[in-house]
This record gives sequence, structure tokens and C-alpha cells, in this order.
Amino acid sequence: MYINIEFIINTDVYGEQRTYKLYMDKNKKEEEVIKDTDATLKRGTYYLRRDLSKINTFLKNFFDANIQKSSTKKDEKGKYIEYTETISAGSEFKTRIFKCTDVGYNKNDGRINYMKFEEQDTTKL
Repeated sequence: MYINIEFIINTDVYGEQRTYKLYMDKNKKEEEVIKDTDATLKRGTYYLRRDLSKINTFLKNFFDANIQKSSTKKDEKGKYIEYTETISAGSEFKTRIFKCTDVGYNKNDGRINYMKFEEQDTTKL
């Protein structure tokens, strides 16, 4: 038995790479964040239909990708340590909060065959 899923995203989901520089001789920390536009799930409505083989390839790849990498390097003079962390868009998506706003039922057997989820504004929770 399959369930058709509809979900609405209110804000874009990005993978990102965060680079931190921690300086040894000063109490200073720099941070640079680079958005990964190749791994973006744009705001809008998405569908996971009964036939999973027909799911949009990008959407399938988006959910399959769950890569988190990190690296550390020290400059030649030992003045700072640079730490780079890559966060996948899939990992960022998993932190979102959704509310089920609609449920559909099969009239013949009463089983659920459709569910709709909408992303919630976490500033209002």
C-alpha cells in the first residue's frame, strides 16, 4: 500500500560549507559561509507519488545525499587554524519542522492514501 505525499517548503534549503579561522595570537575568530547552490531545494510544493520510479531525479538525489565532511589545516607560521565543515542540504532539511495539514483516505478500505505537510515558521513556535 502506497501513500502519496505532498510537502510545502517555505524557505530554500541549501547545503553549505562553513570555514572558520581560529587565530592563535589574538582572541579573534572569523567565519565564512558559502551556500551550495548545486544542492538547493527551492521553496515550493513537492510530491512523492505512489510510483517511486517517477520521482523527480533531482529530488531523489537530494534526499539520497547526506554528506558531512570536515577538514583542519594550520598555516605555515602557526598563527591560525582553519577548520572547514561541509553540511549537506539533506541534513539541513532534516532540521525543518512540518505540520500535517491534510489526510486523504481510500473510500473502499478506509486506508490513508494521501498526506500533506507544510513547513512551519519556527519563529512562531
